Amino acid sequence: WQDRSGRQVIEGNRNAYDVVLKDLEPPIVARFVRFMPITDPSMIVCMRVELYGCEWLDGLMSYNIPDGHQMIYRGLDVFFNDSVYDGAAG
Repeated sequence: WQDRSGRQVIEGNRNAYDVVLKDLEPPIVARFVRFMPITDPSMIVCMRVELYGCEWLDGLMSYNIPDGHQMIYRGLDVFFNDSVYDGAAG
């Protein structure tokens, strides 16, 4: 996900007590959303996420995504590809 200024990381709280609310602009239209917590330095992360929105009743209008790529993150291979889209339009 990227916001309108091209940022890709959504920052959350820095302790176990504060609540952080984020409005996603542009909004997301999705069936599934994956969150990948990132910390520096590396440590155990606990995450609670609540998503608010409305039901999307329109069908899929178009679908265009570039082929995924591979990157190395802290010595691990990370693959960014679309392996679940089955081509059906609702």
